[in-house]
Amino acid sequence: MALENLLKIFDSKEEENFQALFDKYVQINKTFEMWWSEKGQKYNWSGSENGYWSIDFDTCQIILQNQ
Repeated sequence: MALENLLKIFDSKEEENFQALFDKYVQINKTFEMWWSEKGQKYNWSGSENGYWSIDFDTCQIILQNQ
């Protein structure tokens, strides 16, 4: 989320730096999605078409949220 917010306020005149930041953002998102996918397969989590997974760090539970 921090990279998303940084992209919103980044000065587009600095195109080279913006592109590097955007590339890093894409890479992190891919890694994030792969982690969830791997864990979902490993632990046999069933998903929902309009849902997304979240973690409750107080209880250490994985929760399927619906939009």
